Amino acid sequence: MKDITIQFEGFSPSTYVETYVKEIVEEIRKEAPTLASVRATIHRAGKDFRGMVRIKSRAGEFFASASARRVHDLGHKLIYRIRRQLGKWKSTRFTRETIRQLGSTAVFVVGIMALTAIGLHTSL
Repeated sequence: MKDITIQFEGFSPSTYVETYVKEIVEEIRKEAPTLASVRATIHRAGKDFRGMVRIKSRAGEFFASASARRVHDLGHKLIYRIRRQLGKWKSTRFTRETIRQLGSTAVFVVGIMALTAIGLHTSL
């Protein structure tokens, strides 16, 4: 379900605009929950661009919209707004105890790898 959909409405994007929007949406997808689908729409209304990004995943839905005179500014606004939502979601994914346990496990694994690398540890 890792899919991306991008629509341009009211204008034909230049190669630069199309590439820029694809890069922005791909960046958002990388930060989204696993197996999320991302849909983006960029609409030209007079001199302004309006954009919308929607992420659908098992973890929930995330939505951001913005408008700007330049596509570049629109991209920054959309990323900022969707990252705020994703940040809130990520902050509630784990409890402090889980984070502590993950940290302890990581220290243990790195320690074993270091001992193995210098030949002091061969098995558990």
